[in-house]
Amino acid sequence: NGVILDGNQASLEMFGYSMDEIRGTKVADLIHPDDIATTPFKLVEVTEGQLLHIDRLMRKRDGSYIPVEVSGRRVADNLIQRLYRDITERRLTEEMRKEALAQGEMLEKIFSTTHICVVVMDTQFNFIRVNQSYANACGYPPEFFPSKNVFQLYPHAENERIFKKVVETGEPFTVYASPLEFPDFPDRGVTYWDWTLQPVKDSRGGVEGLILVLLDVTERERANAVVRESERKFRLVTETIEDVFWIGNPGARQVEYISPAFEKIWGRSLESLYASPRTFLDAVHPDDLENLKKTVEEAQTAGR
Repeated sequence: NGVILDGNQASLEMFGYSMDEIRGTKVADLIHPDDIATTPFKLVEVTEGQLLHIDRLMRKRDGSYIPVEVSGRRVADNLIQRLYRDITERRLTEEMRKEALAQGEMLEKIFSTTHICVVVMDTQFNFIRVNQSYANACGYPPEFFPSKNVFQLYPHAENERIFKKVVETGEPFTVYASPLEFPDFPDRGVTYWDWTLQPVKDSRGGVEGLILVLLDVTERERANAVVRESERKFRLVTETIEDVFWIGNPGARQVEYISPAFEKIWGRSLESLYASPRTFLDAVHPDDLENLKKTVEEAQTAGR
């Protein structure tokens, strides 16, 4: 009938009962309600000679529950022997394993789908693994790279010196807009990359590998170059013309730019106008001043 008749010292210590307290208790009363609802008590099967192997949540004397592995068998008429093993550590290990697997799957998805290039290599700079983005950038499939050396494929004395220093010091290195050419694809010209080399350390702090993360910023740098060239041409024009050219906000309350010809015509420094933009009105003849102010105000109102 599932009533406890006897137990060894280990079982008493596991559940926190004395023999007098545990004797006469029904085993089913020690099983967590949710557990027995999902996996019913199999007393009949065991009494008919079946072997029982099952995991249960069992209540201790203090009201807490512990996971146990239960093995049960009939040893005589109307007598059943049950063996209980605390599997708390096993459950924790399983949970940690599941969590590690989930994290590994997440990292694998990030590694495989991110637009950022990622390279894993050993301390001799041999490829161990690359992601799809890096393979696409280099024009080869991912399986092309393992066992090949970074600097045999892409010779670069300065970068090799940096890589060696990271291995020697264990300190990461980051650089922005670093120029890079692909020997196998000369038609690409110079490309630009932000990249970080991160050391991977063992339990003693020694460097056992490297992770290289790269981001292609070629389009950004080319766009910046276009802007810089446009600014250069703008200044070339405005600084050579003899007329005064200026850029300011509505109402002439702030000057963004004034051409050098201002100093020649007004006889004042550019800095003085930047400091007090509306002082240019001081040079206007009194007869013209009101008309000029009106023109400025109308332009401000009209958004010109």
